[in-house]
Amino acid sequence: MSARWWYDVATTSLVWAVYLLLGRSTDLVALLSTSEVGLGLRGLLFVLWFLLPIFVALDWRRIRDDVPWDPAIGPWLLVSVIWLANAAAGAAYCLRRESALRNTVPSGQWVYGGVAGLAFWASLVLVNLASAVIPTGVVGTVLSGPLVLVALVGCPLSFYLDAEHVRGHTHWNPSLRFWLVGLAVPVVNVVVGAVYLVRRRAEFEETSDPDTVELLGVDVEPTPPIPSPWYRRVALATGLYFLLFVVLGGTPGLVTLGLGRLAALLWLPFGVALLPMVYLDLAALADYGFKWGPTRYLYGTMLFLPPVAFVYLLRRSTVGRRALGL
Repeated sequence: MSARWWYDVATTSLVWAVYLLLGRSTDLVALLSTSEVGLGLRGLLFVLWFLLPIFVALDWRRIRDDVPWDPAIGPWLLVSVIWLANAAAGAAYCLRRESALRNTVPSGQWVYGGVAGLAFWASLVLVNLASAVIPTGVVGTVLSGPLVLVALVGCPLSFYLDAEHVRGHTHWNPSLRFWLVGLAVPVVNVVVGAVYLVRRRAEFEETSDPDTVELLGVDVEPTPPIPSPWYRRVALATGLYFLLFVVLGGTPGLVTLGLGRLAALLWLPFGVALLPMVYLDLAALADYGFKWGPTRYLYGTMLFLPPVAFVYLLRRSTVGRRALGL
């Protein structure tokens, strides 16, 4: 099964996420303001805006007969052309697609992302209330920066993936549209998310053995992923760096302190830590009889180039399915 369109969806979503989260960076604003480079970048973003739903539609057309997942493709295409929501839609599609190809649902670990999002929004409300009485300093600056956009994208994304997990392991079938609309509204999402978490806990307590619940529309046994914790650790480390890069490089108050360029230099310790993780993950693939080939040595360049880590994660997902015979 070709993964070409899936690569396009993932890459386009990442480009939009970087632009949205770093849109207030002085360096990026200055770059977009130049006549030649700025015009080209703005044109690229305009094209990608309309290409994302096309990539989603083409990929879904390619895999729809091979996965036990039948989403309403219309809403997916609509959300993928909405500013800010398009980055969340592209990421959600890629992650849900990955689990569907293994005849299962997303991991229950996504609920922790949702909890973190709710904690952020609650903290933001408290800091704003406290700012009327006492100065909030760097904390207020960071919380009011691009982390707001991260929460706007990440909170509904995490809850969507967790809702799919709940559907697959309990007898509750939460309405995605109802919950996601409530979770997308700042401040309101704190109340809506708390109600969801209470209901979620009650449903799992009523389900004696969540792993025995029949997955809707799935007629075959789920295929477990390759038992390698290093793939997830590479993803977590890359995501952590991206978050730091967004905070340091996109928060105006921190950029004026000279921390913007420090964000790029921080990749070096991350790159050093990622190299052994990638090596151990490739060793896990080799145990399944899958040889990556000589191109695996090129991923050593992630020591200096952060985008290489993203390329590895995309390629690793496809290679992992091949090693499992999918």
